[in-house]
Amino acid sequence: MQKNLSVFIDESGDFGKYDSRSPYYLVTFLFHDQTSAIDAELFKLETHLSNIGHAKHVLHTGPLIRKEEVYCNISIDERKRLLNAFMNFAAKIPFSYHTILIQKSKSDNLVDLTQKIARAIRSFFDGSDHQFAPYDKRIVYYDNGQIQLTQILASALTDNKTEFRKVPPASYRLFQLADLVTTLELINTKKNANATSRSEVAFFGSMHQFYKDYYKRLIKKSI
Repeated sequence: MQKNLSVFIDESGDFGKYDSRSPYYLVTFLFHDQTSAIDAELFKLETHLSNIGHAKHVLHTGPLIRKEEVYCNISIDERKRLLNAFMNFAAKIPFSYHTILIQKSKSDNLVDLTQKIARAIRSFFDGSDHQFAPYDKRIVYYDNGQIQLTQILASALTDNKTEFRKVPPASYRLFQLADLVTTLELINTKKNANATSRSEVAFFGSMHQFYKDYYKRLIKKSI
């Protein structure tokens, strides 16, 4: 029986010049062994979302926290119920993740930033080869949201065991978890730099609560 590893990719930031309002570039790789079934927990998540009036809701963690886009008229309590539903789902299913973080202030130009991201990705996968060796195929899911990252991934991860699939985040709950991971990793980075936003503090109550109730639960799955 072929053993496949799903790799869901999400990013935060852009390839533009350094901006103090968006000083970081993050790439998250979320890994799931396809032999580990998540159907039961997925059914529980879908049932719970339906019960709270958000059937088939597609999670966008950043806008949810900031009360933007589809969340602009949703109360903080309801937004927390949504986020907690996905956090509970994440806690109960088998996956791991790794987030690469680049400080854009230390990159002089687009070429330098691109090289740093590419080197960080190669370094992680080369250093973790023993974890990926048992798999016959590595299936990479990305929405090709940023052409620069798409090109980096195609260069860094190209081998005869890797297959790329362009898919929208709405198609996979694990893709939405990758978005959740990236957002919480970004907030934790900002917390450590004393640079969290008013909307983040307002949503979580305090950065201590953010760490205790959310990030501490998530970081257990980091590799």
